[in-house]
Amino acid sequence: MVRVKICGITNRTDALLCVELGASAIGLNFYPQSPRAISPSTADKIIRELPPFVSPVGIYVNWSPQAVIALSLALRLAFAQLHGDETPQTVAAVAKKIPVIKALRVAGGSPPAAFSKYRAANAFLLDAAVPGEFGGTGQTGDWTLAGKAAASRRILLAGGLTPENVAEAIAAVHPYAVDVTTGVESRPGKKDVGKLRAFFGEVSRANELNAAASTPNPFVGSWELDPSTLHYEHGRPGLRASYVIESIPGGLQFHLDAEDADQNPIRVTCGGALDGREQPIVAAGAVTRLSDMVIESSLKRDGKIVDRWTREMLPGHQTMRITQFGIKPNGEEFRNTSLYRRTK
Repeated sequence: MVRVKICGITNRTDALLCVELGASAIGLNFYPQSPRAISPSTADKIIRELPPFVSPVGIYVNWSPQAVIALSLALRLAFAQLHGDETPQTVAAVAKKIPVIKALRVAGGSPPAAFSKYRAANAFLLDAAVPGEFGGTGQTGDWTLAGKAAASRRILLAGGLTPENVAEAIAAVHPYAVDVTTGVESRPGKKDVGKLRAFFGEVSRANELNAAASTPNPFVGSWELDPSTLHYEHGRPGLRASYVIESIPGGLQFHLDAEDADQNPIRVTCGGALDGREQPIVAAGAVTRLSDMVIESSLKRDGKIVDRWTREMLPGHQTMRITQFGIKPNGEEFRNTSLYRRTK
């Protein structure tokens, strides 16, 4: 699950809204030149309102290790985010007292930063490289380089994230967390309620897609008809049929290789997204997930449903029951059922 850190929090109202929406962390900026800078006393008042498990993070730019440690411990911060040109020695000194997020500004096309010299850091925040700026610019970073880094390190992705692009960024990078400032503001230091809600909504959608993609779908595989299980109320069944079911983005695709009752070959490809949307596949139909173990699909021709099936995964995930629902020429409904055994 990709977490969310909202940076540049300047007031209690914005902090509590971020918490309500699901933020894992909030960033409190102690860089005096930033339009989002706040005083330690204001930060303390905000932190006291935070519930457990929401991490307050202090943002520092080129402070001495002693100053970072002193303020971080006084405010009971969860992390110190070092967002300037700190040396590896500074990072190591701070990390002895408080976990460190080291911000690195990555220019488009440049090789990834030398993470190894900052090995004392607990995580890295990757931001866009803008000359003379230390973050909060709204400029988009290099997602390709960030994705390579995220494959082996705990990466917080920042730089130009908005409700419109955060889902795409998550899909491209797979970061540990996303960090946003400008993209959810109405003005520097003031968060926009609508943008925040939209941002969290898109992160949630991206997390759901990632979860679906990482969880093996029980229907995927190769299946062979068990002809002894055929029970037809209408029509003449063929005695040979096999399915190959594979994943497609957001759904499933079915490849049927079978013979009809007269041993004529039948080869059909159909399927679609598991939300009922039609896909541009030959003999395409809508596919809807009724539950984790039951899916329903329909075959359409000329915009009309001519057949509807449910595919039910039986306990053990080695047997699939297919039920065909249709209408006879006289208007009566019929139901045909059969069982398929997994072969792969």
